[in-house]
Amino acid sequence: LAGSRLYHPGRYALRGDRLQLAGALLGTSIDVVGEVRLPGLRSGGSVNFSGATLRNVEGCALDGNGMQVGGNLVCGTDIATGRRFTSVGWVVLTSGRVDSDLSMRGARLSPGGGSKANLPVDDPYYDVHTTLIADRIRVRGNADLDQEFTSSGTLRMVNAEIGGALPMTGANIDISAGREAHFDNRAV
Repeated sequence: LAGSRLYHPGRYALRGDRLQLAGALLGTSIDVVGEVRLPGLRSGGSVNFSGATLRNVEGCALDGNGMQVGGNLVCGTDIATGRRFTSVGWVVLTSGRVDSDLSMRGARLSPGGGSKANLPVDDPYYDVHTTLIADRIRVRGNADLDQEFTSSGTLRMVNAEIGGALPMTGANIDISAGREAHFDNRAV
């Protein structure tokens, strides 16, 4: 999928429910308008979306619910091109398993404009301005949210298990979802 362009606004641009791969899934620098839907994916190797741009304003940009990755899950900056992983819409990694590292180094996440009706969870108090939904994810290695990682919405990782470190050095997380912040959280 590397370098591919998929266009299906408001619908599934890529649908791979319960897809099983012996090796890796390479979606580097992919450009998608619509949902990348991969719930239950089983990959024997890494899943790499470095430098990808995923846009689904009214729902999930990436649905990886229950995804099982045999290597690294990479949604960060593409080292070769310098292009950052960018999503507009929810990145859903609930109940996933990553056998190595989750790397979102340099990623830019925005919540889109989805409504509670489109949420991938049944919770009336859920924040629609969430960008990353990774409840119950199990990462055996590190979960790298650093090196200019940016989120303009809430990060949700309830009951997540991370076997290594959770570096957030140089991250910028602004939960105002593009609205005026209610407080100034800069260091005094």
